[in-house]
Amino acid sequence: MLKTAKVKLLKEISITHLLRQKWIPLPHTLTPADGWRLVVYHGSYIKSDAYVYKKNLLLKNKEITKNKQFSHAHYDIDQKFLIDFEKLQLTSL
Repeated sequence: MLKTAKVKLLKEISITHLLRQKWIPLPHTLTPADGWRLVVYHGSYIKSDAYVYKKNLLLKNKEITKNKQFSHAHYDIDQKFLIDFEKLQLTSL
């Protein structure tokens, strides 16, 4: 059971990263081709997701500059708060 949960978490982190970095195309009905992609969940961010981003464990899209805040952020819809992974300290992870 624990192994299944870990695999699901790894899939979630990988797919979320691919979407943020625009490696996966979305239909134009969901987002314009040049539009941003904000990841929204109920509750806080997944710490493993932020760790993967901060440690550069997955390839980042070089066409997305760091000023494209949503390519490295998570929105907590419950708290109405944007968590910017660039501003997180690894010690807080």
